[in-house]
Order: sequence, then C-alpha cells, then structure tokens
Amino acid sequence: MFENYPKKCTSCGGTLSPVYRRNEELLVDYYKHPYRKITDQLLRLECENCGKRYIIVEEERRENMEINFNGKIEDISMMLLSAERYALGRQTYIVQWTCEVIGGNTHLITTKDLKVMIRDIENAEYYGADFDKKEWLELLDILKLILSKREAKKDESNDKSTYER
Repeated sequence: MFENYPKKCTSCGGTLSPVYRRNEELLVDYYKHPYRKITDQLLRLECENCGKRYIIVEEERRENMEINFNGKIEDISMMLLSAERYALGRQTYIVQWTCEVIGGNTHLITTKDLKVMIRDIENAEYYGADFDKKEWLELLDILKLILSKREAKKDESNDKSTYER
C-alpha cells in the first residue's frame, strides 16, 4: 500500500526510513472504531540525518458503508469541526477518540473546515495532558498533509483547464 512513499527528506535530502515499534514491527497505524467498517492507514517516516518526521496517509476508502443522514456533506463536516472544538484542551478519553474519528474521516471534511481545524490546533493555548498534545499534533500533521494533497490536486486541475482553453 505504501510502496510509493517519499525516500528523501525535503529539508536536508537525507534518507527517510519507516519508524518501527520496539518489536521491530513496521509502525503503520490503522484508525479504527468499533462501530465503523472503514480503516485508514498511516505510515510514519523519519529522516536518518536530521530526524524530521513525516506521516503518510492513505485516505482511500476500501470498503463502502451506507449511512442514512438527513443533511449535506457540509453538515457532517461541521459536526466533525464541532467535535474538534469540543475536545481541544480537554483531558479525557474524548481527545484520542475525536482525533481518531477526524483522522479516519478526512474525506468528509470540507476544505474550508479543514483549514479551520488546522488553525484551531495551531493556535491552541492548551492541548491537555502531554499525551493529548501528542494526539493533536499528529492530527495536525495529517490535516496539513490532506490539505496539501487537495491543493495540489486543485492546482493540477486548474492547469489542465488552462491548457484546454
């Protein structure tokens, strides 16, 4: 699944290698929830020279799940944004759960709300406990990566439409 991940660090040009757990298992996280049938994967990489860390997200949906929702995609996106704002700064189980649900459902978040979430997390005065802060900063990396992919795709489609004219 992650065959085409970047091999060189964008900062120093050093070699990127996957981060391993203590038992030498490749650190590929699966965002799961007991009530969802969707699983996203994250691959963590680290530069051997400068130590910069990267997170590669596989946002593709591998399994369809039907949901009857009386509303628009913007409504779901706003609910995820509301959950982020509720959980940011709290010190309960809801932080990890919220970060997992948001990180596993980025395809449901509008680009506008994605930018708002990024701003909220970047400008937070308090993240909660240290382990909560870690969750928020990992989610921030994921959201920024998704935003950059969307903007690159948008730029690519704008370039194509310019050439078609």
